[in-house]
Amino acid sequence: AVVPDALLDVLRGGLGERSAPFWAQTRYDALGATSHWFDVSTPPTNAIEAYARYVLLPLTGIASQVVGVEWWAHTRAEGRSVGHPMHFDTEEVSLMRGELLHPLVSSVTYLC
Repeated sequence: AVVPDALLDVLRGGLGERSAPFWAQTRYDALGATSHWFDVSTPPTNAIEAYARYVLLPLTGIASQVVGVEWWAHTRAEGRSVGHPMHFDTEEVSLMRGELLHPLVSSVTYLC
């Protein structure tokens, strides 16, 4: 997908540098990545939600079935880019009930 330049600039400005406010505001150093939920029936409140709504959702082919977007962000120091541990995206509450639910769509975006 082609991200509009203005939106890409906002995303990079908000997340691209370790000194960006997002990392301190979410206490990333203490907590690591925290998960956020965007209800797609509501207007986006930040650049990541706008990216999900206006860039990613139209690409799914099933946007009318999508009720929300779970998102999070990671940052890695140069030379320490070991990545995120292998995992499967699941809905944890359902998992506790013995159900195994996965998202309809998953996406990874790198801001380099």
